[in-house]
Amino acid sequence: MLYKIRSEGIEAFCSDLIVDQELNQYAYFLTVSGYQTAVKGILARFITGHSLSVEIDKEVHWIERIQESHLMKIRKMPSGYCQGAAIPRMALPKQGEGKSRDFLLISKDPTQVKSLFLSRLDEETEIPLHATWTEWLWTLFQAREWTTMLKTLAGSYEGYLVEIRPDELLHEITQAFESKIPDIVGCLNPGGGNGTEPQPQNVS
Repeated sequence: MLYKIRSEGIEAFCSDLIVDQELNQYAYFLTVSGYQTAVKGILARFITGHSLSVEIDKEVHWIERIQESHLMKIRKMPSGYCQGAAIPRMALPKQGEGKSRDFLLISKDPTQVKSLFLSRLDEETEIPLHATWTEWLWTLFQAREWTTMLKTLAGSYEGYLVEIRPDELLHEITQAFESKIPDIVGCLNPGGGNGTEPQPQNVS
């Protein structure tokens, strides 16, 4: 579904919008459709820090970008319209940067969220990870509140902020090995894990 999005006389349509849970103000992901000039104008104003208004179900939301550099992508559609997106760089792979960093996970398929999470986590940290740890790591990050689910105001994408604490993560994995947690030590066996539900250590 499309919603009107405006900024100082420029008007287009918002198709996807993910914001923070508390204020519904800071946008983490935005896509806009319409005439090319309007789409470029809306996204340019958004990226340069101007507020936008989006009308969703008769309620007007005022949004602005998060304090993060963005990448703007625009593609033409057969109808003569175009679609553009403002994507924070924290949603993109680190592209060779050496330091671990927090990241933004965006997915349109809920069944792929956990596998994407592991893939990005593996890219953003130097700690060796194994594919069989996916459920255990996801449960751990949620229990430690290292993941924050964002709010989808428009569209069907889901968004999560993921905080990386390398020292604490390494400590949790080390403890799991010492305690012989099946979901962790299972990767040492030829058959992998034992298929049991994840049991992170010391999660309260």
